[in-house]
Amino acid sequence: MSGAATLARAAAEPRIGPNAVTQLAAVLENAWGRETADAVFADANLLAYRTTPPSQMVPQSHAAALHRALYQALPQGEAEALAFEAGARTADYLLAHRIPKPAQALMRLAPPRLAAAMLLQLMAAHAWTFAGSGEVRVRAGKVCRLEIVANPLATAPCEWHRGVFQRLFGELVRAPIRVRETACTGAGAPACVFEMAIG
Repeated sequence: MSGAATLARAAAEPRIGPNAVTQLAAVLENAWGRETADAVFADANLLAYRTTPPSQMVPQSHAAALHRALYQALPQGEAEALAFEAGARTADYLLAHRIPKPAQALMRLAPPRLAAAMLLQLMAAHAWTFAGSGEVRVRAGKVCRLEIVANPLATAPCEWHRGVFQRLFGELVRAPIRVRETACTGAGAPACVFEMAIG
């Protein structure tokens, strides 16, 4: 199937934010060069995105295919590092363009546990940006918990997601935050589970 046909066949499919594609393209090309980036996109049957990067929501199967292709093409540690960086850059985009500045200011002024609870609720309300059709569940506390059931981008480990969450919590919660993925559907778990320890 041609790249153009692949891009056209999923009009009704659940979608995910374009940063799941564009930020991965940027870090991959920066680290490994244009030829390798083109090869990874070709392996995912998404070479058309190299000439026309998406600016709108993309079918989640496209992002999933690209993330799988990255993990298959590069050594495990390198793939994980690039996915994490792409996730952090995705969070930077959300901070610059999607999360209202008054809400950011309020979270930065709030006590850490309250800020974390606010951020979790905001993430749950806009979960399509990082989870597509996956079901997101959140629980606040000293150790915050975010679950994605049927995560379309599960890669075991989900370093792109961890990068997104690490940067968002690190920027908006006034306390040391460490994000861990404690379970992953890519490894057979019922859900991808991320825990954010505050302080």
